[in-house]
Amino acid sequence: MNCLFIATNNIPLSHAYLWFIVSIGILIVIARKNILLALIISSLVLGIFTLGIDKTFVIIINTLTSLDVLLFSSATGIIAYIGGLLSESGAAKAIVRSLGNRPKISVSFIPALFGTLPMPGGAILSAPIVDKALPDVSPDVKSAINVYFRHVVFLVYPLQTTLLFLAIFTNLNLFDILAYIIPMFPISVSVGYFYYLHKIKVKTRKTRISYSILLFNLIPIILPVFIYAILQQVLSKTTALVFSVLFGLILALLIFGYKKELLINALKIKPHFFFVLTLLMWLYMEIAMQSLEKSLSLANIGFILSVIVIPFILGFLLGRMQFPALVGISLYLAQFKFITPKIVAMSFVFSFLGYVMSPVHPCVIVTAEYFHVNSPSVIKRMMIPVLVTFAFGIVVFLLVP
Repeated sequence: MNCLFIATNNIPLSHAYLWFIVSIGILIVIARKNILLALIISSLVLGIFTLGIDKTFVIIINTLTSLDVLLFSSATGIIAYIGGLLSESGAAKAIVRSLGNRPKISVSFIPALFGTLPMPGGAILSAPIVDKALPDVSPDVKSAINVYFRHVVFLVYPLQTTLLFLAIFTNLNLFDILAYIIPMFPISVSVGYFYYLHKIKVKTRKTRISYSILLFNLIPIILPVFIYAILQQVLSKTTALVFSVLFGLILALLIFGYKKELLINALKIKPHFFFVLTLLMWLYMEIAMQSLEKSLSLANIGFILSVIVIPFILGFLLGRMQFPALVGISLYLAQFKFITPKIVAMSFVFSFLGYVMSPVHPCVIVTAEYFHVNSPSVIKRMMIPVLVTFAFGIVVFLLVP
């Protein structure tokens, strides 16, 4: 699916920006209570006051009936359900046990593993593991470790939903984009290790790592990546994605079981919520891009602000990745009239860095609640490694052609 923009020459520059800012304000305030309602109201307000009722209605119909959008949203729901099966079947606990008694590995790998599960506030799953593995570490540091390492996997996991969204929305190859992002993964992990874990002393005896149990339980997460890489060569990206995650779901059922109780308990992750969330997120982005196209084309703010500063700030303010990353891409595209995997990767990475320590990020909030600390103290503990990674990111992307 290509990025499509409808001209909005009749919209004054200041008028479009004003309602865009209003819609973001609505999104920030209402999303604290209900993200779905926030997206609906924000979309309607921005669309009606910039494009008019008729054009907004057309965009709503076109978006909600688009095969690409429906397929992608379905894939997101399926990925969430696989995560539910992983959690409810006991496979996640088996993975923890397979690592042996290695606290530093547990508090970095396990949160990252759960980071592959697309669920708001999913850091609560790994918080108890981090808590038990590091009994002598202060609660605010444990909170920061849990949130930080849960999200570093976003920089290397091909089925991360925001990355998939951007690849399909811009009609670029997922793995071409990922090739520019991957160098940030070892940097981010290294920064986190030396800042959080390097000086921690391990007092317990290590036990043997069971690689067979570890890899066996990771099959439904790993294999769909390879299936998708093959299928996208012969099918559309969204169709390939749906077939890949369906294959992963079948594997999960065969490995984790398919008893009625398990299938019902796995629904606790609310896959239908992710389906609707993706639909509404796509709708908001379509309306935002079409209403701002004229304004964005006149906003000659340059390369650095477009794909580095603005995605980072919006990621921090909104506690989301998809919209901030897409705003950066839209700003760049409107000014330079082309898009490349490197630009998409930059907008993704810097929106990610803002998002990961956002005060409205659900993972920050639920982790702080679990460890009985306040969110600002968690953000304070995350600020240095995030900003160091930010600086490395600028250097890496400037050096990579």
